[in-house]
Amino acid sequence: MPSRWPGSALIPAARALAEGSLIAVGYAAVQAAGGHWPFIGPLELGILVLLGTAWARRRRWLSPGADSFGFVGLVVVAGGFGWLTDGEVRVALLNGEPLRALGLHLAGWLAAGGAFARGATHRVREDDSLIDERMMRWAVPGLAIPWLLGQAVANGEVETRFAAAAYIGTLFFVGAGLTTIGLARLDALRRSTVGYWRHDRTWLLMVVGIAVALTVVSIPVAALIGVPSQGLLRALALPVQTFILLVALISAPAFLLAAWLVGLLRPLLANGPLHDLKLPRIDLTGVGPGSDLPVIILSVIVGAIFLFEFVLAL
Repeated sequence: MPSRWPGSALIPAARALAEGSLIAVGYAAVQAAGGHWPFIGPLELGILVLLGTAWARRRRWLSPGADSFGFVGLVVVAGGFGWLTDGEVRVALLNGEPLRALGLHLAGWLAAGGAFARGATHRVREDDSLIDERMMRWAVPGLAIPWLLGQAVANGEVETRFAAAAYIGTLFFVGAGLTTIGLARLDALRRSTVGYWRHDRTWLLMVVGIAVALTVVSIPVAALIGVPSQGLLRALALPVQTFILLVALISAPAFLLAAWLVGLLRPLLANGPLHDLKLPRIDLTGVGPGSDLPVIILSVIVGAIFLFEFVLAL
């Protein structure tokens, strides 16, 4: 029986990131066609693809009703989260204009819901190698379509945001796609040979090598095609903004409950020290990075993750 191999756990994640990156490039092109910049990146969409795969390969709630209604409900939830990443949508909702909000950021709804639905197509593990082969064969030339569309219809700041987002998505796709194929082939070699692979570090060297090579190559290529560094930093900061929005949405029920309790207790505390108590206000109306703080936070997080992985690899 083959031993447990640490690299095999990265294959679904790398595959999901590659597919999420493809969706991110197409989403950025659609946003540019509408005169808007993107609010979702390959990391967020890759996570949704991975969640869709996890749902498709679950071991519980396998009845036809749970499968149908659960899938539709989760697609709607995923799409709704992608829809809410646009600050104009949140402003419209907070102003009591749900009908106007429904007409905004439809591309985000389709991209996020489509990412989850795409992940849900990976029901059978035996089809993964065929999916990887088709993805690398057709997706690479297919990326030219959203690139041409975005460059043709966008201009000014929208063009800058599109170019940065599409470039980041393309890099993530290439890196994740190569990692998926490399890990899959190493896994096949491990299964076909007799040996103890638990402490083999070939997969780690390959992943690190691909990441370093793409990082080194991406800088001069970005300068060559005219992608500004500021735009790249803004595109890289998108996951931080999405994470902040997710935390705010998760904590919103607790704040609403606290506000309701304070409203009930306020008459009883008219002369007490808690009479002037005010809950902290969460601003969900931001439409983009207005300062360098997201970039600084992102740099610190990336540096900490890199240091942590380097220590584990020793």
